[in-house]
Amino acid sequence: MKIPLYAMVLTSLMSAAVLQAKAEDVVQQTTTTTTTSTTFTPDEQKIFKEKIVIEKPSGTTVKKKTVTVTKGKKLTETIYKEAREVPADVVTALPTQPENTKLVIIGNEVVRVSEPSHEVIDVYDLVP
Repeated sequence: MKIPLYAMVLTSLMSAAVLQAKAEDVVQQTTTTTTTSTTFTPDEQKIFKEKIVIEKPSGTTVKKKTVTVTKGKKLTETIYKEAREVPADVVTALPTQPENTKLVIIGNEVVRVSEPSHEVIDVYDLVP
């Protein structure tokens, strides 16, 4: 029995579409899991407020940051190099951090970034 060429092409296209849909579903599930597991908790925010002090000259007010840090965007190499690491005593007071992430301070914000991509996962403003 011979199978017409158009039937073979149609079958191949349908198989490719099913595989693509399954791949997109896996990516969507992975992204959702990552996003929900990396938001700073109220306990983490409390520790940041208590333990991280933004230095300011006496008699002045803290100015808002001039660098824009956006969740989901990658930090430029320049901004990443200028970021300060969160002090060790703060990190040890926090719950275990997600794998392949790093906490840094940029301006007035604590930022969780993905390593090595430097994608911003979460941002907490120390001076609301």
